[in-house]
Amino acid sequence: MVRLSSRVLDASDNLPMAFKWIKDEIADCISPEPKKWYLDSKGNMRTLKGRSDDHPDMKWEYGQEKSRIPGVRIEIEHGGA
Repeated sequence: MVRLSSRVLDASDNLPMAFKWIKDEIADCISPEPKKWYLDSKGNMRTLKGRSDDHPDMKWEYGQEKSRIPGVRIEIEHGGA
């Protein structure tokens, strides 16, 4: 994943955190896990997300480029047999 922005983030701390929710969604699409639910503070049922991205076969790489138009470029490669 490559972050496109007018300013650069710290590559070791802030850059991975900027991609956290995107990473969770991508991983859930590629390797859906059984849905788990919880009650939020208002008593609403919510889906528990963010567990699929630790699958041992998934490797994540982050980059960033300066751009006047903010965005994210996502490249997915299949490295399986």
